[in-house]
Amino acid sequence: MGIKLSWLIGFLLSVTAIIVFSSHSAFETHREKLKEFYRKCTTATPADNYETISGWLYVWLFTASVVSLKIVLGLIQVLPPFNHVIWASANDPMAAAYDPLLRPLLLFKLVSRTTLLWVVSVMAIGFLNRRQYVPKLAIGFLVANLLVLMTEQLLLWELSPLTQLWLSPWKPFPTYEFALAICSCLFWVPYFLSSKRVKLIFSVRSRA
Repeated sequence: MGIKLSWLIGFLLSVTAIIVFSSHSAFETHREKLKEFYRKCTTATPADNYETISGWLYVWLFTASVVSLKIVLGLIQVLPPFNHVIWASANDPMAAAYDPLLRPLLLFKLVSRTTLLWVVSVMAIGFLNRRQYVPKLAIGFLVANLLVLMTEQLLLWELSPLTQLWLSPWKPFPTYEFALAICSCLFWVPYFLSSKRVKLIFSVRSRA
């Protein structure tokens, strides 16, 4: 209950801070500076060379690599050969830490993270070949990753207190991964939606 309350308070404080920053006159100068910085990041210049991947897309490659690594590590955690003790408890109703939702949580992590890695593979191939679907697929990947982490947390909250305590050394919900997912969505989703560089690189004309 304490974890849920702290999450709710943190969420409300974050939303309040965003609303105040985006509307209060005292932050007008800071908002203009932020807009100018974002325009420089997403606006192309005549000297740009769109024949090669450059600019902020290098940062995107690094971000996607880190996110993918986190997904891989989370997937390894739920593979039976690496965590047979938890799977044994999830399938044994007589186990002390057994909970009916433990197995759905493990299966969800297994299936969702495998699917995300498949999407990353398709996105990587499309990125190298400058396919038109890459920006939309990147946005979908980032949002889906965040939704997967949120669903994992919701399932974890529904487990019994004893099971949650038993899982605590395993750390089934890594906070850093969730923070990375939120920051990635906040920056890269607007970038892929509005960047002229992205629109010119991932187009039919760029492959002609």
